[in-house]
Amino acid sequence: MKEFILKTDKPIYKATAQLAERFGRILPNKMKEDPLRIILTGGVAVSLYSEPRVSNDVDAILSHRVLPPQDTVVSYTDRNGESKVLSWDSNYNSSLGLLHPGAETDAIFIASLAEKKVKLMVLTPTDLAVTKIGRFYDPDREDIISLAKEGLLKAEAVKKRTEEALDYYVGDDRFVKINIKEAVEYIQKYGKTLRSGESPSPDAFTKDLQNRLGKGRGGWGR
Repeated sequence: MKEFILKTDKPIYKATAQLAERFGRILPNKMKEDPLRIILTGGVAVSLYSEPRVSNDVDAILSHRVLPPQDTVVSYTDRNGESKVLSWDSNYNSSLGLLHPGAETDAIFIASLAEKKVKLMVLTPTDLAVTKIGRFYDPDREDIISLAKEGLLKAEAVKKRTEEALDYYVGDDRFVKINIKEAVEYIQKYGKTLRSGESPSPDAFTKDLQNRLGKGRGGWGR
């Protein structure tokens, strides 16, 4: 499996690790034999690979059914010296979105926490893109472009992985298939731009996104 350099020096990651540690504190010692795997998805996961928008909550897949700790909010200071708050999203449910059946198995290990009762992990860039394609709101598009600009996505691999995930998807998949096509276009455009040594300006990115979405289309998700 390809090795990725994770940006674990970011304040938002350290805040996420604090939340994961709190889960570990309420777990029995026997969990050391079968640790709770916390697999990060969403904006926090993307932030470990690139420089995306700021996320205010943590979306994650848990390997065991556990009751969350009472305190699921962490205050921290970002790199700009601004005070931020990060909370655990207890409403997140990976069953309600698009996810490849092999995503959890292929997740990348980050750290062992809470006296080895917790394993903090993150979805691969490709599987993150699959989850984003399932919803494809404005922030999801931005996250895919952000990963592509880092050179972490291959258009055909994302297309194939998403189509495989659709075999396990219940619902109207017509819009997802349209999303796949648009996502592939984004990856080809911005991934190629990065490899050629060019980088689109923020204004160019905004204009391109508006042209693709159309006025009033899309919404802000996690």
